[in-house]
Amino acid sequence: EIFFRQVKDPELLQKLSPTSDFGCKRILVSNDRYSTLQQPNVTLVTNRIRQMKPHSLLLMIRHRSRP
Repeated sequence: EIFFRQVKDPELLQKLSPTSDFGCKRILVSNDRYSTLQQPNVTLVTNRIRQMKPHSLLLMIRHRSRP
């Protein structure tokens, strides 16, 4: 919780907020990830990985269906 206070952008905070109970997913022990994610040259991408290549990642594109 104390680290969440470092995040100024509400949209980024929502992406970083866990949706599962503590311990249900891998726990990352780090005290600098939130400050790193707020650097101007960093973008958090949450798309699923489609393919890993030697020097890049291909991501899945999220499509929204029209009502």
